[in-house]
Amino acid sequence: SHQSPAAHHPPFHTSRITHYALRITHHALRITHHASRITHYASRITHYAKRSHAKFSASPEPQTRSRAAEPPGFR
Repeated sequence: SHQSPAAHHPPFHTSRITHYALRITHHALRITHHASRITHYASRITHYAKRSHAKFSASPEPQTRSRAAEPPGFR
């Protein structure tokens, strides 16, 4: 039985798989973190765009132009 030392040591590829799995999990968590930040910024930008658009359409001059550009039943 010359293969007995192999039983004592865990196979090399399983530790490498665990290492890569941890790295992938770490990267996935970072990507998720960045994605949530991007979503947060996008919602803020949308919020500010809606506010500025409401301010823009509240001014009397360009309201007819924006009203004509909108499809019927937009609001």
